[in-house]
Amino acid sequence: MNDPKIEYVIATHSKLATGLLSTIEFIAGKQKNITCFTAYVNHCLDFENKIDDYISNSMADYIIITTDIFGGSVNNHLLELTKSDARIHLICGVNLPLILSLIVNVKGKEIDNEIKISVSEAQKGIIYCNALDNQNGSNELDEF
Repeated sequence: MNDPKIEYVIATHSKLATGLLSTIEFIAGKQKNITCFTAYVNHCLDFENKIDDYISNSMADYIIITTDIFGGSVNNHLLELTKSDARIHLICGVNLPLILSLIVNVKGKEIDNEIKISVSEAQKGIIYCNALDNQNGSNELDEF
């Protein structure tokens, strides 16, 4: 049996998406299944139509879309699309650890669980470093 085809989309306001992809490819090499949408700038002023066309033309079994901010115009538009296209899995609060975790962990066998694991891993990577206990020689980063 063939593995499901998974496409990833990074959709953000302005150029955050392309910056993330550039860094991902610096770390993990060229990524053929990640597409960026830099909403409301230059070539993507008509973001809604462009992403709608992309999704309509996609042959993927799953489209995992990450956005920058919950309640923002980018996320709100995509949230509406989840109601009519079961292939779409939408995650807001995109960051580098999240994307890296998704491309490593998500295989499409148990997609909901795989995505939840990736989100949890990314959340654990958000650390207020000043609060680390360095006085006793211990460091919370030892867990990593």
